[in-house]
Amino acid sequence: MILRRATAADLPAVLALEQTGFPAREQWSEISWRGELDGSDRIVLVAVDPDAGPAVLGVITFLIGPDTADLMRIIVAPAARGRRVGRGLVRAGLLHLRTRGVEQLPLEVRHDNAPAIGLYRGCGFTTLHTRADYYGPGADALVMRAPVEADLPPLEDRPRSESTRPESARPESTGLGSTGPDSARPGSTGPDPARPASTGPDPARPEHTRHDPEGMNA
Repeated sequence: MILRRATAADLPAVLALEQTGFPAREQWSEISWRGELDGSDRIVLVAVDPDAGPAVLGVITFLIGPDTADLMRIIVAPAARGRRVGRGLVRAGLLHLRTRGVEQLPLEVRHDNAPAIGLYRGCGFTTLHTRADYYGPGADALVMRAPVEADLPPLEDRPRSESTRPESARPESTGLGSTGPDSARPGSTGPDPARPASTGPDPARPEHTRHDPEGMNA
């Protein structure tokens, strides 16, 4: 498995992953993913299998703020779950975020998404508090956070290589990257308990708080 920066050529494979990871009403559109790939304030990584095409096994994308980043989306192909693809993507993302001066990576995850919670804990995330009914009545969110500068936990079966493609190779912003198709989409707010409810999931574009496909294993 190789972890590298995503390019426009990966878009069809990423859209195919989106269809496997989410119900139709929660899927990001092609425009949304183009915004992620083109945005100067985004880091998008893919895991590929060089012996299978290469097939894209998973994708992760981050929104980068001055000192805090948000994990916006992570999807692992059903056939690749249980092979530590998700963990490899998160760890590679943390390494990239260090180079951008990011200090903290917060996220929200459904309280009952045990595979995703296990993945994040294995990558050094700790639970800060719970947001009641964040996804709807009875569907709470755990607010978790990882310090980007902390040493990463050991990872067995480490991928053979992780691309360190220079930042200058990233496509320039086309104007979609900073907000995508939803101009009201919030930037990084960190795990502030006072964060207003309006920064929760937006039906026009699922936020990072909905990103974990059920059954994804670390």
